[in-house]
Amino acid sequence: MKGSIQYYPWLAKLLFLIGIFLIAEVLFSYLGMYLTDFLFPGVNFLSMAQRMETADAIAPDSPTVHALQLYQVISSLGRFLLVPFLYCYLAGVPSLSTLGLHRAPGPKAILLIVPIVLSAAIVTGFVYEWNQGIDFPAALSSLESRMRDMEASAQNMTDAFLGTQRWSGLLLNLLIIGVVAAVSEEIIFRGLLQHVFMGWTRNGHAAIWLSAFAFSFIHLQFFGFFPRLLLGALLGYLYMWSGSLWTAIFGHFLNNSMAVVLYFLVARGVIDSDPTETGTRIQALVFLPIFALFMWQYYRTTQDGKRLDTGI
Repeated sequence: MKGSIQYYPWLAKLLFLIGIFLIAEVLFSYLGMYLTDFLFPGVNFLSMAQRMETADAIAPDSPTVHALQLYQVISSLGRFLLVPFLYCYLAGVPSLSTLGLHRAPGPKAILLIVPIVLSAAIVTGFVYEWNQGIDFPAALSSLESRMRDMEASAQNMTDAFLGTQRWSGLLLNLLIIGVVAAVSEEIIFRGLLQHVFMGWTRNGHAAIWLSAFAFSFIHLQFFGFFPRLLLGALLGYLYMWSGSLWTAIFGHFLNNSMAVVLYFLVARGVIDSDPTETGTRIQALVFLPIFALFMWQYYRTTQDGKRLDTGI
């Protein structure tokens, strides 16, 4: 069993990875539904999706939200965390070094990630606004309508998750959306998938953008696809240049946690800003060179990023 796919071609390894990911998706979805039904007997999990179609259908801090949070944790740990370690076992490679978890980043690199993510949020905010305004041709109007309904449903879920006014709810969201999501998603998308794409294409930039595409596509939100694609690419370069996945994990955690805290402050009336408001064109033009400057400094600081270039 161990090392059974070690000598497979890289494309075959990629297809194998997709296969075990889909199997894990089904298994842990059923496991998540079973456990939520068991622990939250008053919550009808199968009807939640229909309720999401109505604005404000699920109140923050309700049992339904807690059930969804449990389901998300189980699903994330199964699909995004278990699958990479299972793949490494079957490929006969050391998990920590293959996934980029063996190397700690330097303190200067970590400090630089803060202004990088903050400035990138302004730029991608403008891209999000542009993405939201994309209109499909008339022949695809029904497809656009369905996609916008999916987007609205996802926004309703986000509002239910993040609309808490309780400090305990804030801490729980930081744990689930900040820590669990950042660690699990980075391990599979940057740590493993980027590694496999690099082995297949022998090109670090191609590996980064292919992984970023998969990262954005799996969220099934077209009208947020491009900013999420750019975020995925940013995290990929943070990883490739440093050789440590912890840089991408920290960047992902920071990005998600900013949204969690912003929603919390709005819910408590501390600030009046709509958490879905995005950056303007002027703001994007101002912060783009700032972002580029900090990225260049990060690149110069992390000259040992050879994991994706030679560490296959």
